[in-house]
Amino acid sequence: MLVRALQRGDVEPGGFAARPNGASHVLWAPDVVTDYLVALTRWARPPSADLLAAEVAVLSPALGVGAYELRLALSAPLPVVLLQTDDADRARALLASLRARGHGAVACDAAQVGSSAHMLQPKSFALGPEELVFEAPGRGATKLGHAEVLALILATHVIDQDSTEERREKKLSLGRAALTGGLVRSKTTRVTERSATRETERVLYVLHRAGAGHVVLRETRLHYTGLGARMGKSTLESFTTLVGLLRAALPRASYDDRLLKPRAGNSLSLSRSASTSTVTTSNERELDLAVHLLAVAMVQAQL
Repeated sequence: MLVRALQRGDVEPGGFAARPNGASHVLWAPDVVTDYLVALTRWARPPSADLLAAEVAVLSPALGVGAYELRLALSAPLPVVLLQTDDADRARALLASLRARGHGAVACDAAQVGSSAHMLQPKSFALGPEELVFEAPGRGATKLGHAEVLALILATHVIDQDSTEERREKKLSLGRAALTGGLVRSKTTRVTERSATRETERVLYVLHRAGAGHVVLRETRLHYTGLGARMGKSTLESFTTLVGLLRAALPRASYDDRLLKPRAGNSLSLSRSASTSTVTTSNERELDLAVHLLAVAMVQAQL
């Protein structure tokens, strides 16, 4: 959920529980539990080689990271997390420094970054004149007033799978047959096959102004009967139509589609069987963080 205290433009003083050693590093590491994140959300001017070099010169000693690593981080699409720390003063100082140089920047409590897995993911919807109605299996209708929607953020969820399969094959071996007088005519060899697949899905985060009660619309999991005669011939067409209708119906809500370009993910899972192993990588957690940072930046006029 969104952090209400951060909507005032700073980290909440009462929310600090800093430990003596304020460890920090560039970029976000989802498996490391820390307190605060500081992110760059807007360049003061269009990024150039000179601007990047100037920022690296200022930020590298302040963050305690190498120039090369920092340059790579700053070259990524915004928002980019620059600092992860449990040191309140350090988070405030970096936030103030970035804004003083004209950049857009936000800070937030890492513990408050919501997971889309826990948000409402409806199967059906209805578009009313003053409210949206969503229904999910096992839950009653959820109503969301037009005025309650803070933002619509469009993104692409990516799942990569790399599989390795080992199997045994028997092949005719004339040499072995000759050596054994025809008793053994074949030999067994191990064959390793590798395959890679990528699944992409557009998702629309419908963010509630209250900081809770968000909705995630997933392109391939929706039933589009709520569009009526405007339902398209394909899922792609219907989802695009739905996004357009929501934008038209919610003029007060901010809209952002910068996360449509797939962002790298590092949430891993491993599955094994007797002969097959599969490594699955998802960017869902990275998207959840980026959406949270964008929402805070929208509230604080830092985009």
